[in-house]
Amino acid sequence: MPATMLIQNLYARSPEEQDVAIAEALAKEESFPAETPIRETAGKKIGLMWPRTFSTTTHPAAPLLNKYANKGCPVDCGPDWSHEHIEAALLRGNHTSTNSKRATQALREEIRTKQANKYARVVKWKDIKHNIPTKLKVSPVAMIPHKSRAFRCILDLSFMLNLKGKKMPSVNSATAKLAPREGMVQLGQALKRLIAIMAANRSKGKSFRFAKLDIKDGFWHMAVGNKDAWNFCSVLPSENDNIDIDEIEIVVPNALQMGWCESPPFFCAASETARDTIQALLEMDCLPEHILEGKMMNGAHFSQGITLDNGTITVIEVFVDGFIRMTNGNTEAHLRHVSRVMLHGVHSIFPPPDPSGHNGKETIAQSKLDNSDGEWNYVKEILGWIIDEKHYTIQLPLKKCQKITALIKAIVKNPRCHLKKFQVLAGKLQHASYGIPGGAGHFSPIDMAATQAKDDIVIITDHLKAKLLDWRALVNSFKTTPTPVQLLLADWPNYINYTDSCGIGAGGVATPGINRIKNTVWQYEWPEDIKEMMRKHIVTMNDLELAAMVLGWLVLE
Repeated sequence: MPATMLIQNLYARSPEEQDVAIAEALAKEESFPAETPIRETAGKKIGLMWPRTFSTTTHPAAPLLNKYANKGCPVDCGPDWSHEHIEAALLRGNHTSTNSKRATQALREEIRTKQANKYARVVKWKDIKHNIPTKLKVSPVAMIPHKSRAFRCILDLSFMLNLKGKKMPSVNSATAKLAPREGMVQLGQALKRLIAIMAANRSKGKSFRFAKLDIKDGFWHMAVGNKDAWNFCSVLPSENDNIDIDEIEIVVPNALQMGWCESPPFFCAASETARDTIQALLEMDCLPEHILEGKMMNGAHFSQGITLDNGTITVIEVFVDGFIRMTNGNTEAHLRHVSRVMLHGVHSIFPPPDPSGHNGKETIAQSKLDNSDGEWNYVKEILGWIIDEKHYTIQLPLKKCQKITALIKAIVKNPRCHLKKFQVLAGKLQHASYGIPGGAGHFSPIDMAATQAKDDIVIITDHLKAKLLDWRALVNSFKTTPTPVQLLLADWPNYINYTDSCGIGAGGVATPGINRIKNTVWQYEWPEDIKEMMRKHIVTMNDLELAAMVLGWLVLE
């Protein structure tokens, strides 16, 4: 049944009939569009991202995603570059991280694979220099060591080429913001929601289990048109060190690139739609078996004789290209149902090769499924944290702790630090702050130091050094002491007590929280001996602030 006919029929049916029709379409894969416009307009085959089956009938974002699939994501990276600018970028080449033989081979192998699968084209400069494509821009590639493979390839679209003493605009700085921002709204809340749900539903008899699915080659699933692809070009490193400029090979990718400022919101528009589809599918109990669900059930031990009740909670989160499942329903039937829903939901936006006909591999990362990431476990590393549902704790992995403390040690040795290096540390500390009670407050001096940097230099003052050493102690504590999730939630207080102090006296206001009390305002003038000690700097304002807090507690009592 064609997709359009399926949609029309579904709207005319009862909810029960719709469920059956969708399940049949999923099983037969007959609702996938027969047209192949992406091959003509975006230079590669369809199926990398294409809303189909359930997502096309339920989600308001489906028409927008269909537009991206048909025509590619819209791109505006500013004015065209001059011939001189392009040649200078070609001669400069890539980052030094690509210079090693191992990195060069890995990059060439990756690009050749992308080329074979119609994700990218490779052209020589001599073939286009007399008729330069509009929008052609060349940015350097960096090869970053990665935990799950040798390197991660990142296109540095923030790089500003120095041409005759003048810094030229980068691709990112010239980019117009065309991607929908709504998909990014939830991005930073996923971990906080998981923590909040764990803390609010703590039960020894119903611990949560976690599982993950990842989209392979995330951003590469989102197409850009043939003309727009020239904005994201890079140099394919040659095995010959003395290659002539005419022989330089240029990589032209027909997909969003890791490093482009608009890639995350475009991709999140698709992955958040998949998450919403999964959430809707949870209510269906007639989905067909999925070929991959067995891998998600490996190694799981199930509760026997326990039936689901109203206390069963199932949470679906997505962070860019990672789908996270969390449930305290521990029967085999429930875990299999959630696994099946996840797989069908992801495939409703990012289809597998069979129905779509694209040349790539399975859209769900097989290597991570094979390494038990997809399996249900009580302890799992999620979003950079080890979450232990048996003990209701989170903990920063040991390697992350070691990297942070080593970086702090290196920075505090010198009176100055380059802004980029300090920003790397700031990003790691911000991530660590999620697992520290009141961690956001500890991060304020770090953020202030970064924003006050001049000429890309951060001054490591004595105060900042002390704060960094405090951070080192906090991060070191993660190595041996996980944080209970209940310490990370700010519950509504029993009472709200505000106090303040000055050289003359102290005062405060006490109001009800959970417990009912009368609204109370109080003032107290310091005795003359306290005022005199303040004038002589024997006591400080901090001392008086602390005294005011003690008085506030006495008033509350």
